[in-house]
Amino acid sequence: MQGAFQGAPLEYGFRLRERSLVTIDMRSSDFDSLLLLSGPGVERHNDDGGEGLDAKLVQVLEPGEYVIQAGAATDGSGLFTLALATGAVPDGMGGGSLAVGQEYPGVLLAGAADRFVVTVEEEAEYVIDMASQDFDSYLELFDADGMEIAADDDSGGMLDARIRTRLAPGEYVIQASAIGDGAGSYRMTFSQR
Repeated sequence: MQGAFQGAPLEYGFRLRERSLVTIDMRSSDFDSLLLLSGPGVERHNDDGGEGLDAKLVQVLEPGEYVIQAGAATDGSGLFTLALATGAVPDGMGGGSLAVGQEYPGVLLAGAADRFVVTVEEEAEYVIDMASQDFDSYLELFDADGMEIAADDDSGGMLDARIRTRLAPGEYVIQASAIGDGAGSYRMTFSQR
């Protein structure tokens, strides 16, 4: 799809009927592209994840309705191309549910973020670890309303991420990604201390 950006972000909606690997590309030779994706439990943005100043988002999404906001990272205007592709979720990708004490071996695509839903049954201190020999790990923790509770880059040692925090009973979302365009295998654990 082609469009013209004239200073105000443009919104496009789409619906997924099944869990899918979604790739969104925004390309322009006229300005620095910026993408925002929002929907059930998801709020992501990307500036230069594509080639040059193009934006690109890769995300495993659950069924539901989503909104793409196409804009510019800096002042500018001009023509752009927006593309959306969906596909099957490969094994080991995208996250899912994670139980206390469970270890998850995952695979992260460049520019992607895996999301895990965790349920805390008792108030205590919890530790989330994300370790990879392939990329610089990055973790974010959100409450059920999508508000960020904590984020971490390297507290797990070397380039591994670790969040240690006290949590009340409830449902939380862990988002696992990489700094830069890292990709490869990783190990995620969620444990009670």
